[in-house]
Amino acid sequence: MNEGSKGKVSVLFNFIHDSHVGFLQGKLVTHPCPPYALAWASNSIVAGGCDKKLVAYSKEGQVIQTFDYSRDATEREFTSAVSSPSGQSVVVGSYDRLRVLNWSSRRGLWEEAKPKEIPNLYTITSLAWKRDGSRLCAGTLCGGVEQFDCCLRRTVYKNKFEMTYVGPSQVIVRNLSSGTRVVLKSHYGYEIDEVAWQGSGGNEKFFFENENVCMIFNAGELTLVEYGSNDALGTVRTEFMNPHLISVRLNERKQRGAEDNRKLAYLIDIKTIALVDLVAGYNLHLYDIASSQKTAILNYCSYVQWVPGSDVVVAQNRSNLCVWYNIDSPERVTMFPIKGDIVDLERNEGKTDVIVTEGVNTISYTLDEGLIEFGTAIDDGDHYRAAAFLETLEMSSETEAMWKSLSKLSLEAKQLHIADRCFSALGDIARARFLRDTCDLADQAAKEFVRRRWDQLLQFRARLAMLEKNYKLAEMIYLEQNDVNEAMEMYQALHMWDDCIAVAEAKLAVKCMQPEDVSVLYITQAREQEKEGKYKEAERLYITVDEPDLAITMYKKHKMYEDMIRLVAKYHRDLLADTHLHLGKELEADGRHREAEYHYLEGNDWKATVNMYRGADMWEEAHRVAKMHGGPNAHKHVAYLWAKSLGGEAAVKLLSKFNLVETAIDYATENRTFEFAFELARLAMKQKLPEIHLKHALFLEDEGKFAEAEAEFVKAEKPKEAVLMYVHNQDWDAAQRVSELYDPDSMGDVLVGQARFAFEQKDFQKAEAFLLRAQRPELAVRHYKEAGMWSDAIRICKEYVPARLEQLQLEYETEVTKKGVRGTEAILEQAREWEQAGEYARAVDCYLKVKNIDNQALMEKCWMKAAEISIKFLPPGRSLEVIRIVGPQLISTGKHNAAAELYLNLDLVKEAIDAFIQGEEWNKAKRVAKELDSRYEVYVDDRYKEYLKNQGKVDSLVGVDVMAALDMYAERGQWEKCIETASKQNYKILHKYIALFATHLIKEGRWDRALSLYVQHGTPANPQNFNIYKRIFVEMVNADGLNRADAYHTWADLRDVLHNLCENLVKSSEVNSHEHQEFELMLLIAHYYSVRSASQGLEQLEGVASKLCISLLRHTDLLPADKAFYEAGMAAKAMDWGNSAFIFLNRFLDLVDAIEEGTLDALDHSDFQDTDIPFEVPLPAKQHIPAEKREEVREWVLAVSMDQRVDQVLPQDERGAYEASLIARNSGIHSLPCLITGYPVLRNKIEFKQPGKAANKEDWNKFLMAVKTSHSPECQDVLKFINRWCGGLPSSSFSFQ
Repeated sequence: MNEGSKGKVSVLFNFIHDSHVGFLQGKLVTHPCPPYALAWASNSIVAGGCDKKLVAYSKEGQVIQTFDYSRDATEREFTSAVSSPSGQSVVVGSYDRLRVLNWSSRRGLWEEAKPKEIPNLYTITSLAWKRDGSRLCAGTLCGGVEQFDCCLRRTVYKNKFEMTYVGPSQVIVRNLSSGTRVVLKSHYGYEIDEVAWQGSGGNEKFFFENENVCMIFNAGELTLVEYGSNDALGTVRTEFMNPHLISVRLNERKQRGAEDNRKLAYLIDIKTIALVDLVAGYNLHLYDIASSQKTAILNYCSYVQWVPGSDVVVAQNRSNLCVWYNIDSPERVTMFPIKGDIVDLERNEGKTDVIVTEGVNTISYTLDEGLIEFGTAIDDGDHYRAAAFLETLEMSSETEAMWKSLSKLSLEAKQLHIADRCFSALGDIARARFLRDTCDLADQAAKEFVRRRWDQLLQFRARLAMLEKNYKLAEMIYLEQNDVNEAMEMYQALHMWDDCIAVAEAKLAVKCMQPEDVSVLYITQAREQEKEGKYKEAERLYITVDEPDLAITMYKKHKMYEDMIRLVAKYHRDLLADTHLHLGKELEADGRHREAEYHYLEGNDWKATVNMYRGADMWEEAHRVAKMHGGPNAHKHVAYLWAKSLGGEAAVKLLSKFNLVETAIDYATENRTFEFAFELARLAMKQKLPEIHLKHALFLEDEGKFAEAEAEFVKAEKPKEAVLMYVHNQDWDAAQRVSELYDPDSMGDVLVGQARFAFEQKDFQKAEAFLLRAQRPELAVRHYKEAGMWSDAIRICKEYVPARLEQLQLEYETEVTKKGVRGTEAILEQAREWEQAGEYARAVDCYLKVKNIDNQALMEKCWMKAAEISIKFLPPGRSLEVIRIVGPQLISTGKHNAAAELYLNLDLVKEAIDAFIQGEEWNKAKRVAKELDSRYEVYVDDRYKEYLKNQGKVDSLVGVDVMAALDMYAERGQWEKCIETASKQNYKILHKYIALFATHLIKEGRWDRALSLYVQHGTPANPQNFNIYKRIFVEMVNADGLNRADAYHTWADLRDVLHNLCENLVKSSEVNSHEHQEFELMLLIAHYYSVRSASQGLEQLEGVASKLCISLLRHTDLLPADKAFYEAGMAAKAMDWGNSAFIFLNRFLDLVDAIEEGTLDALDHSDFQDTDIPFEVPLPAKQHIPAEKREEVREWVLAVSMDQRVDQVLPQDERGAYEASLIARNSGIHSLPCLITGYPVLRNKIEFKQPGKAANKEDWNKFLMAVKTSHSPECQDVLKFINRWCGGLPSSSFSFQ
């Protein structure tokens, strides 16, 4: 470096050239600042300094790349730099930081890796890289030295070699056993790649004896890899894998005219040596599938590929790029010289490029898209587009070949206009003219009539045959239509005179000879044609005389099978499949396998095709057919057979290719081809060997080859199976031997087998000994049990398997139970034995399981025995369980006292009491409760009461629980007894049951009987009884037949009951309540009804009775309205009060209609304005007046209205108000009702001590006079009631003395 002006520094260079002694010197570049960090890499020089920039210069001094860190505040000046030994990496040091640049050979640029930050390292003053590239050392300003591992990645190969990648193009390989190291480095700076390899289970063998190549053997293939090359040099198949039997020579001796001499010699078989030129590489062949012909079109081919979407082929021959734009003419190839290797082919957006790598550069060669477009058009079948494209090209060898291809394809497609243009372009004027005439003929035929068009169409077909020089076909077409002249003219134009004469003779013969003679003539002529090899002409003659079988025989004789099949398909369709199969066999015998395949497949027999190829050792073809035409597994089976025929590593490689190694092993094993299975497993899947050994052992066992089977079982690591095999065959010594040698744990199986055999021989003692030695006592128990030897089974179980003893005992008892009486005796015997042996728990279990329905006494005895033993010998918990089992069983058999005693033995007082109760031993139950636990006295009493109830012993129940007895009387409907008994109790209890009885009576419609109950026993002011009282009142006022004199006592009873109720209400908390006022009103109504009945018996009081009927109208909100208006109207009519009668009965009829309609909305209240008769009344639920009486009323009302004898106005009094209304219309004064008539008391009133009680003097005196004159007891009773109700009678009143 030389420092220049303004801080710039010149970088100088010098180097030693291979052909000079000394140095070459010169100025490279002038750097902007002193380059303290300077490194020479493989492709450039990297410089950096205090400007915080790194610049990469080419060897000519040009700037390749710049890394600018001047804007990074954390970065400082670059102080040192170093290049890796490979020159692919550069490390630059600054302050606390190392920056790494890696050269990308693909991009041709430096790429920056992630920097290494090292806090507190300070300025890096020097850098040094180890020569092998594995370590980097950095020196710092502070005197420190840091060492870094530069490994990109590290791998270990087969635990033998360690490979350390210290750079993209450098690898260190270390032998782990010896420690020796080898450095692998790319001289061109390329990345080191591994050789592409398709593994097959890791069975490859490597030989490095040859100093130039590595030999790799795998599955019958030898692959050569030249040292320093990333591609395989070559691959051949050979079964002789000894490297000493293989010779490889790479340029060892220079030969004249051969710059590169690489040869390989190897054994194909023991007597054949093959020589391979490794330089020549591969030859490229073109295979025509239709004709089965193969043509070599290129030598030394290293690359070949179809251009996508076309028929263009691209290949490489050494340093030439070869392009076939028309593959139908392989001799016409376009070639370009190239320096590198083709790596890819790209076609995008109408452009096709061949990618070639030349060293580190990649170059693309663009193909002629126009020529490719022609191939695409041909592929698409668009011949017009192909012709239009060729029109744009100048004539050359390529275009000439394309015109020829297009002419052929257009003729096949019957596109004659295009074919005409093709032949014109090729200069074939004769063909072009012939085609033009043919086209004109076709165009004319399209315009003619149908018949004419058909004739011209045949002529068109004949001309096409002539164009293909198939004149016999053209002749046949003409003769089929009897157009002999056209055939003759054709031959004349072609100067084929012999054929013309033959046609003429045939024409003459047909005209002059008989049909039989004509047939003979034609057949004779056909045979002559056949001898001359003119088979089409012969066929035509045979067909003409209807002899297709002779034509078929001819074609078969000459092995022209396509024509034969054509005629069979046309004339014998049903024999077509058989014909194909027959031809297939003949072709197979002749070695014509492809043709035979076609016929076998056409005959739907793909298996015959596969077998044919198998027999000919053409396995690839067999596999192809099976895969294309067989089922999903057919090709797998063929691959298996193919591999079996190869054997060894070749078989493994083949099966690996199809991914069928494991499947083949399984198939071979299933088909007992064990040698092949072992061979495959050893080479490819060692983990399958134990499985194969096992299946082989099973096969040998089935074959009776036990010794061999034993060996296989051992190899399969299944010695126990061998033991079981010998046990099964009762070869005890062998079984014991194998067990001792290989599987001591299976000795038990041997002993078990011996025991089983001993049991079969009835040698029970010996069998038992074997099983006990095998520590399998449960098997001894099972065998004894199966033999019916239960005692021995129980003995063994008790001693060795006590946990299963209870289950065994249950099984024994079940078995014994099935045997009936004999079984019961056996259980008893067993129980006694357990008892004598001190096994009391088991003895109890046996006693409890005795079941003999026919011997109840025996069962009871067993139960008691079980209870006795349990109480004496078993723990309290167990004895309690036993007693709880035995007690219910004794009770179920009627032994209540015995059960109770058992319960008492264990202080089960409750259970004992229940036992006595179930036995109806009430005194004993009470005594036990009283003496042992007084808490149960109430329980016993409750149970006793329940018992009396259930037994219906009510009389006895009265003395124990009178309320329960009363309830029971009520439930049973014994009401008289209930009321009688209740009357002996307190007043509250009595009226509880009176209420229940009254409710019952009302439901049955016997309200009068309910009324008499309260007359007899009084009416308490209990709110819960209010509904009963109301219901009695409602039932009575709705009842029929009570509007007469003899109903007085009924009304009087109701009146007295309600009076008694009101007196009681005055004394209760319900005084002045709504219910109290309602009952007072009911009392007043009942009083009116009773006075009415008393008055109806006396003639002088008829007016009083009528007024009472009218007064009751003001209470129709409580009374049935229709009934009240009827009774009032009829009473007024009887008194000849016409106006009132008419109005009341008319109202009655309105109510009748309303009841029928179900609504009161239509009622007219105008007649009752300014009265106290209510408008809003309940709608009666039914008609209370019979239909005949309703009709009588209707007729009377109609008659009165027609005669107009009455005024429809109610009578008024001195108040100017309705005479029966308690409220004056004008003044609104409310008057008291008269106690006798219910009418308002106005003047001359009689007052009583009880406030609110009064009477009209006139009515009162009239009533008193009637009493005096008639001495009516009913009227006297009325006065007595008034006396009680009103607090006495007036002083001037009647005396009852």
